[in-house]
Amino acid sequence: MGKKEIKESLRGDDAPLEHDPSWAGVKVENRSFNDLFFLVLFVINLIAVCAVSWWSYGAGDPSSTNVACPDPNKADDYFGHAIIYLKTHSYLLGVASALAFGFGLVWLVLLRLFTKIAIYVTLAAAVAVVIGGGVFLVKSENADVRIGGYVLFGVAAVLVLIIIALHKKIALTAAVMAEACKALQHNPATIFVGFLVLGFIGAFLAMWIASLVYMNCIPSSADPKATRYAFLYLVFGGMWIVLYLIACLHCSIAGGVAVWYFSRGTNYVHEHVPMSPTLTALGWAFSSAAGSLAFGSLILAVIAFIRFLLYRAQKAAEGNKIASCILGCLRCCCACIFGIVQALNDFAYIYVAMYGTSFVESAKKVFNLIGRNPLQTVMVDSLTNVLLWFGRIIGTVLAVITVGAILQKDGALSAESSGVMSLAAVLAFIILSVFANIISCAVDTVYVCYCEDMERNQESGRYLMDADLHAQLQEAARAKQLSDNKQAKI
Repeated sequence: MGKKEIKESLRGDDAPLEHDPSWAGVKVENRSFNDLFFLVLFVINLIAVCAVSWWSYGAGDPSSTNVACPDPNKADDYFGHAIIYLKTHSYLLGVASALAFGFGLVWLVLLRLFTKIAIYVTLAAAVAVVIGGGVFLVKSENADVRIGGYVLFGVAAVLVLIIIALHKKIALTAAVMAEACKALQHNPATIFVGFLVLGFIGAFLAMWIASLVYMNCIPSSADPKATRYAFLYLVFGGMWIVLYLIACLHCSIAGGVAVWYFSRGTNYVHEHVPMSPTLTALGWAFSSAAGSLAFGSLILAVIAFIRFLLYRAQKAAEGNKIASCILGCLRCCCACIFGIVQALNDFAYIYVAMYGTSFVESAKKVFNLIGRNPLQTVMVDSLTNVLLWFGRIIGTVLAVITVGAILQKDGALSAESSGVMSLAAVLAFIILSVFANIISCAVDTVYVCYCEDMERNQESGRYLMDADLHAQLQEAARAKQLSDNKQAKI
């Protein structure tokens, strides 16, 4: 397949990018500040959220009996025993966290060294976990539980059929993922940045949730209208801050991976390549790119807040089946819109990290780029997300099984241990989600860099991509061209 055919197969409604000898891949120096208006809005929102939280701490009174706060003295005996049990066995949460972190590192190394094998092992393990869960439930004496086991068998069968149908696409995903893991190997600070941002998010969530609890405990003598508006604003403002921090993480990973990708060729090495591209990109996220990230996260926060309002409205309309059904449908539509916008934002953040352009300009460029390569984008992104979800589930299950085995060995496995095991599952899932998000962002960034590399360097033929990655994506382009030819004949 020649260059002309490849170019035509990648061409869409917009013309491919032209060759530019001075193009350096990533703009490392002299990055301009964009979307300053949204940065100012974000800073105002951050100050306002802190002010409202401070007010709620002063106005709320959890110890008062005239408010709707739960009374710890009236707690059920089960929860009281569960708290005592948790204090005694809190070390198991550290064990689960360490296991999840270790599994994440091993997972990353396996994906780097044995990408295709690791993918198939992950998929096979996921099917085995589902079948094992089905076998466990089928042995239950409860008929309803046994039905759940048979449902899991059906799910396992569907997963096997999906794997068989997509076995050719797995090679494409393996090539992109191997390149992404190689980038992460050359940027070890990426893992540190991932958990650093997670720490920021965790600290803010602790303050935010405490503020909401205190606000819910404001005495009834206070102005209910003002309290309600303050509560709603605190929810929206907190959503925006969390989504902004997630955007900063995405920008940091994308910037680090893109700098590594484009600095490999002798003609494209930057004069001042950062010693730690990921940490440098984190600095961009909190400085020159902050306004663009605030703009993108604001869009997501608005959609998320609408979903929250629809949820409250549906809870209030539980007595009216028609209204509840309509609101439920609106929530589903809003969730779909949120997922689509989030996926598009993630790709736009890659361009923000690479070139330091505004959010709107970055979104427009990346939409045009991906629009010229829709088939490959869907295949790589979808299969990567499914694979990473399987990995998260497997790691979480292994952590919970280990905690349960330790409790059983110590003779401490009882009804109260469910609380410890649930918290262990949550912690393990969060830690593995950090690894999964890092890998997913790296895969998306490598794919965008490949598209840029392919279109800009076709004339010179000096590609920076890995040979295996190029071969797999060429095969995808050839398959798309054959499909288009068949449809044209029909």
